[in-house]
Amino acid sequence: MHLTKTAIEKLPLPTEGQLFYRDDARKGLAVRVTAGGTKSFVLEKLVYRRVRRITLGRYGEISVETAWKNAQKLLGQIADGRDPVAERKKTKAASETLENVFHEYLRT
Repeated sequence: MHLTKTAIEKLPLPTEGQLFYRDDARKGLAVRVTAGGTKSFVLEKLVYRRVRRITLGRYGEISVETAWKNAQKLLGQIADGRDPVAERKKTKAASETLENVFHEYLRT
């Protein structure tokens, strides 16, 4: 299917879980539709022999064209040998402080 605004709006909601609708023209671009009605753009790509799904943004908040531009940037990083998912996790872990972790522990 070709992902357009009209096509995305007509996508049926699953009864449970989530479904992925992939764009035939734009390799790697997909829309994830959840049972709750959320539609999000994702990039699906094989990185170091693992399928990575990187959320690009929610449908309605960003357009199909913007999602594709963001996907192309990530595809460029992947082509350079980088793993955007691992880099995000590393950045998030580095920004965590012991105090934040302790307060989260007390909260839960």
